[in-house]
This record gives sequence, C-alpha cells and structure tokens, in this order.
Amino acid sequence: MKSTTFTTKLGNTFSTNEQGNYFYMTDTEGKKIRIKKREYEQAKHEYELECRMDAEQEQAELDERPCRVEVDTDLEKPAKLNEFGDVDCFGCNATHCIHRNCMRRNPRSVGGLGECPRLAVKAEEQDEVTEGLEHLSEDEKATIEPAEAELLNNARKEKKAARKPRKSKDIAYEGHGVTLTAKQVDFIRHLPDTCFWEHGLDSTPWCDVLADEIGGQFKGKPMTTGAMISTICEKGLATRGKDRINGKKATFLALTDLGKEVAKELGLE
Repeated sequence: MKSTTFTTKLGNTFSTNEQGNYFYMTDTEGKKIRIKKREYEQAKHEYELECRMDAEQEQAELDERPCRVEVDTDLEKPAKLNEFGDVDCFGCNATHCIHRNCMRRNPRSVGGLGECPRLAVKAEEQDEVTEGLEHLSEDEKATIEPAEAELLNNARKEKKAARKPRKSKDIAYEGHGVTLTAKQVDFIRHLPDTCFWEHGLDSTPWCDVLADEIGGQFKGKPMTTGAMISTICEKGLATRGKDRINGKKATFLALTDLGKEVAKELGLE
C-alpha cells in the first residue's frame, strides 16, 4: 500500500506509512503526531467531500457561462429574429448560453436589453444586409441593430450565400461531422487517466475525480478540465449526469455512441 497524504483547507496534513498501518497528522506549525485510524479516515472522508463540492461548484460556474469554445458555434453567427422581433433561440446550438430564452436577450426595440451575444455579430457582407432599407433615414440606419436590419431584409437574406463558419487553425481531427482541436483530442486521449475508467469506453468517471487524476497538460488544472468536459458534451461526444455518493450529489461523464466511435479512432479502448 502506498503512502497517502492530503492537506485540508485548515492546513493540517494527514499521512500514513507505506504499510498503511500507522497514521499521522502534521499541524500548521509542523508538529507531527500519531493519530488513530478512524481519525485519519474521518479526515480523509471530509477532505474528499470538500474536493467534490469544490469541483461541482467550478463545473456549475462553467455551465452558467455562455460557451465560446466551440469551433462552429452559432455564437459567431448573427441572431435570427421571429415575427415579433424577439431573438429566436430555436435551433441555436449554444445550449448553455445564460441569455437563452430570457427576455433580456431581445433587442431594445422590443423591450429587451439586447444581451444576446449574437446580436453583436454582424453579417459577413454588411452591404447586403442593409440593402432594401432605402426608405430609412441616415439617422435611423445608424441606430438600427444588425439583427433588426436582418429581419427587415428577410427576402434578400434568403438569396445570400451561406456564411462560412470560422474554423480553428489547430484542427487535429475531423470525422463523423465532428471537428476537434489538438487540445481537445489530447483531452479525450487522457480520459483513461482516472481510476474509474474500469469499463473502457463504457466507463462513467466522476468529473471531480477525473480533474484530480488527469495528467499531461491538464494536470492540476480543474477549470481547464471542466471546460474540456463542457466542450466534448456540446459536440455530442459525451453527456453528464448526476448520482449520489456518500450522501452527496456528484457529476459523472459518459461517452455517447458518437463519442465512442471518435474515441476508438483516437486510440481508446
């Protein structure tokens, strides 16, 4: 049995000997004393719960942010407005956007705050968007929002060539309709680093444990790991779920059928 050492938020360090039959606590002043096994196990249990809660909090904060890590995300395309002048979120792939289906996302002209990220995105050919607005004064043209102009020019927009999505220069994998950067490919290849990869591609590792055990460029970077998890989920390669462990809710990760096919091609088993 290997020596196990961990330090709590209070600064106390707990450890065992290599045989695992002696247990110690070192306080913040460096004083080391021998403790009972149950004291060590209780401290370890509380430490693991704290780590899980911290990881869940970090993941929750990531989930609340609009995801801007997608290569082909709709956040890079102009907003679409419905017949009432509201931002149409139907079909938008930015499913974790905090403005999704909120009144504040809508243009100011219909009572919103204009906070939808896509309202700030201008069409690739601005002259085509503004064509057909000759009846407006120059002052009106200067104040009209790009998405509103697009709505007024629907007939013209249907004839426009589709805007090519911006692609990353760091493409490392393309297949099954999925595009991955080198960093995303590296992350998928590091999924087996966790001890919960016991069923291969059918494994469902805990997200917080994965953040603790993953190696390579992701080692010691739980926020980066969380962002990578969000990315592969939004690409349809994985899903997250909740389960209870030790009386607490925890998040686990599972590859989708598409994710398993991509993972196989990247060398995972």
